[in-house]
Amino acid sequence: MAQNFDKQSNPYDRLMTSALDLFYQRGYSGTSTNQLIADSGTHKASFYRYFQSKEEIALEYLKLQGENFENGLQRMMERSASWEEFIHTWNSLLLKQVKSGKFIGCPIARFLNSVEERNEEFELVAERILHNWIQVFESYFESEKKKGHLDSALNSLSAAKKILKLFQGSSQLFRITGKHEYFQELKTEMVEVLGGKKSKVAPSS
Repeated sequence: MAQNFDKQSNPYDRLMTSALDLFYQRGYSGTSTNQLIADSGTHKASFYRYFQSKEEIALEYLKLQGENFENGLQRMMERSASWEEFIHTWNSLLLKQVKSGKFIGCPIARFLNSVEERNEEFELVAERILHNWIQVFESYFESEKKKGHLDSALNSLSAAKKILKLFQGSSQLFRITGKHEYFQELKTEMVEVLGGKKSKVAPSS
């Protein structure tokens, strides 16, 4: 379950709050252990009580970001009456966060791109996270097929992978260019992957 850490809570929570901010904004290589300690208002002894190294807190950061994203998707899915509503809600939220500066790219991709030397442990954790995200999409699309909202012939796993690719691609192109248009086009592209609207409104008499 996603966790919201309070700056006034215990040292572990304050360190994770700082990790969520600094690693996302500055990346792994751009964040030092001393910066994490200073930003969290903790002490070196507190840091090493919970983490043996910057790599260890970074692994926790990756896992937490993965859980937060996954839980956010599931909340939107549960509150949406159909997959069309979910896609609309998700894309509206993304565009709002992009314009406000809150979203500056996929936290997992940004982190991995900021690591100067290859780290197999980071890569393994990231791979598991992406696998979990794909499973969330696949399960949701299967549920929508059973409800008759999606074509029964849709390959849910293939669609899940394509949706994630579109999200990652748009995030990366936005980071390169700074243009919002990639997220403005994202909704239409996702709808195309899922076959457009299956249900049709009956013509008025």
